[in-house]
Order: sequence, then structure tokens, then C-alpha cells
Amino acid sequence: MATWQVSYSVSILVSLVVTGCSTVQTQENPLVARTTESSGYPYITDNSFTPKIELAVSADTAEDKRFQAVRALAISGYTKESARGLTTVACDRSASDTTRGYAAMGLRNFTTSLPAELKRKIQEQLRGVMADEKGDTPDGVIRTLISWGDAPFVHETSGTEANEHPMAIEILAGLPDKNGVDRLWELYESCPKRRWSYFRRSEIGRALVKKRDTRGIDILMALLPSDKAPSGQHRHNVFKFLAIHLGHEFGYNALNYSPALNEATDKMLSWWDKNKKEFVLDKRNTKQ
Repeated sequence: MATWQVSYSVSILVSLVVTGCSTVQTQENPLVARTTESSGYPYITDNSFTPKIELAVSADTAEDKRFQAVRALAISGYTKESARGLTTVACDRSASDTTRGYAAMGLRNFTTSLPAELKRKIQEQLRGVMADEKGDTPDGVIRTLISWGDAPFVHETSGTEANEHPMAIEILAGLPDKNGVDRLWELYESCPKRRWSYFRRSEIGRALVKKRDTRGIDILMALLPSDKAPSGQHRHNVFKFLAIHLGHEFGYNALNYSPALNEATDKMLSWWDKNKKEFVLDKRNTKQ
């Protein structure tokens, strides 16, 4: 464990306040204009990060208050102190898996702002969590590692459990190139074709599309008819994903579900039936 994490304790944070060094240097944060009252989210709008960090990192904090402190830090924009505090929580087994996972996802939110060296240190620590806890690692830690390019490490560390892990689709989707495609197809074939499995089939289809496997498009096309989906919004989301990767909107540009989706779906299905044999997914139309 890195030295700075061990030393990043409540006593040191309190000493910073006592010595007058409690001001947290933040990058310009577009969230500061929002308020808890108007948005329903606990954004930190007055640069009072230190008290929240104290609550988050202390094992003596009641779990519900600890989670709320982590949540506030995770959504209020990057600061070095917040990143270190969230890392401490993500690695702390005394916290609940939910709180630890949310802390890790907060770190993921900071991805574009984290200095390279600090991100490297944090990533090493999250890897250490995965190496120690393997299948018991909080989902948020795994998702952050995957988003930072560590899906091969997660897959290897999980061993044979990786293919059966509750997050197997996400892990396999994060592997480079065509790795994981065969297992994704196996998961699809073993998945019941029932409405309650809609999300899982959608997830597999999206993963295959990202790997430039057109079987993923076939899976998603099969989810478009109204009698196959739990709701119109589910269909809308699948349609919009396909529209991006096919490069055609078929006249449907609604931001949320609209009855116009029915006509657009018919057009998309017809187009795919005529063009699927020649269509190629490449890096240009699989970027997210």
C-alpha cells in the first residue's frame, strides 16, 4: 500500500485544518453552480471538501454517513485530496462493498483530470485490491479497472471464475481486439430468450458490436420489436445504439421514446436485411 494512503488519516486532515492549510485546490468545476436543493444531489459547492473527506476515510463514521460523504466527493469534481480519500475508501475492507464501489466509480469520474502519476499509483492500489479479493472485489473497483484498460488483468486475476463472474460480459467486452468473442457468443446462446433477460442480451449484443462482430447487430435487431421489449424506452435505447454504429437514423431523432420509433424500426430492420452481408464494423463505427 502506498505511503500516502497509509498517512492519509483523519488526524492529518485535522492537523491541516488547525495549521490553516485546509484549502483544497480544485480545477474549475462546472458543478459548483448546482445545489443540493435544486438538483437532489449532494454536490460540494463551497469547497468544503476536507470535512467530507474526513467522514469518508474514517472507519468510525456510520456507514450511511460514510456513503453520503463518498457520494458527494465522487460527483463534485476532481481534487487531489478527494482522489486520495476515495482511493483510501475503495481499498478499505471496513467499508461496505457499496461504499467502496462508489468510491472507485468516483475515481473513474476523475479519469480525464487525474495527473498521470497519481492515476498510476491509484491504479496500482486498485489492482492490489483485485489481486487480494479476486471474485469478492466490489463491482465498482472492477469497472474502474476495466475503464482504465485493465480488463486483461481483471480477467487473468479472476482465473476460471472470470467467465462465470456476474460482471463477465463487462470483463470480456473490455478485453482487446477479438479476445472474449467466443465466450460472449456462448453466453448469448445459453441466455433464455425471455423478456426478463432483455438487458443481458442487449449487453452481450453491445459488447460484440464493440468488438466489431456483426452478430452483435443481429442480437440487437431481434430486440427491437415491441413484443420483445419491457418498454418503449428499452427499444429506443437499443435503436439509438444501432443507429450510431450503422451510421443511419432512419428518420428517428427523438431524445427519448417516441411512437415514431415503430416506423423507424421497420426501416432499420429492412435496411439490415438488405445490407448485412456486405456491412463491416470497423474502428470508426465502434468508437463510444
